[in-house]
Amino acid sequence: LGWEGRGRPVVLGLLEDIPTRYRQAVLTNDATKFLGEGWRDTWEYAGFFERIVDSLDIGVRKPEVAAYSAAVEILGAQPGRVLFIDDLTANVEGARAAGLQGFRFDTTDPAASVAALRDLLGL
Repeated sequence: LGWEGRGRPVVLGLLEDIPTRYRQAVLTNDATKFLGEGWRDTWEYAGFFERIVDSLDIGVRKPEVAAYSAAVEILGAQPGRVLFIDDLTANVEGARAAGLQGFRFDTTDPAASVAALRDLLGL
């Protein structure tokens, strides 16, 4: 997704396809800072996700292991069966330290990252 509030079509297509085979959720570090107050009610991409887990609600931020553990618990998932996707290497490493699978999304080449994810997920 673009930082200017516009979705990249290649990413939006992936977001539409993932829920046909997998559950999909968001783990964010207080998105209020860049999406504004009440963002959960107005965020145009919220419909793609089963749950939104915000650091404000769980009291811990990525890349702390406890953030991923809390999100996995909220989802009722097994850590090893969760693929965490982020554009920050530190966050992906934090997820891996918590026992999740990790994928670093390269925002400078979203088409290549989406293609790699499609391949990884069998989509």
